[in-house]
Amino acid sequence: MKFITGHYSVDRRHCKPSLTAKLIIRVLVPAGRANNVFRAIPFLLISTPKTLPQFHRSGVITMTKFYAQPYSTEHTGFYFDSIETFEAGMDLLNKKGCEEVEIQFIDGDYYLVQLAKSASIGQGDVQFWYEELEDLDCPDVTRICFLLSLGMSTDDALNRYDYVCLHYGTAEDYAHDMINETTEIPENLSFYIDYEAIARDMKLNGEIIEIERDLIVTNAHEF
Repeated sequence: MKFITGHYSVDRRHCKPSLTAKLIIRVLVPAGRANNVFRAIPFLLISTPKTLPQFHRSGVITMTKFYAQPYSTEHTGFYFDSIETFEAGMDLLNKKGCEEVEIQFIDGDYYLVQLAKSASIGQGDVQFWYEELEDLDCPDVTRICFLLSLGMSTDDALNRYDYVCLHYGTAEDYAHDMINETTEIPENLSFYIDYEAIARDMKLNGEIIEIERDLIVTNAHEF
């Protein structure tokens, strides 16, 4: 059985909740009091939109620190935390005959570690990092890393990450919230909805993807 779901966003302007024209939920209701037999019947529900809370930046800015490790064992690398310090360090190495270095992440916000790894930041990407990537917040980095994991290029991921919708919680939590907070359910039927089964079907259908514990992309099928 396939469940058609709406789209949800914790903070992105493009991820506005969309109306689901029809949401078919299969619920169990007693078929008779004597034998406690249950039968499944379809129940038609009409979705209504809901506005979810937004994330906000903490206001704390942490500079990312890298280390430029020469491939040559005859040269010593250097630390840098800006494009200016990188270029200055490379000028010194170039004068000593060293032109190629490996970029190693040393310090910075924890989520930027994964971004640097996922985006494969190398010597030619340092300026791009400081100009385009370093100031991204944690939710945006999560979106970009998700798109990169699908094989999307960094440029394409930067152009499309605004459209990735996230839900913080389990798949079952998401199914429960989606149904109970956007749909009017008769009280006598609310206890019979199997949210675990609905969440399982959503994952099997590719409508949602659990990218880590308690973190779900709710519009995965769009990518």
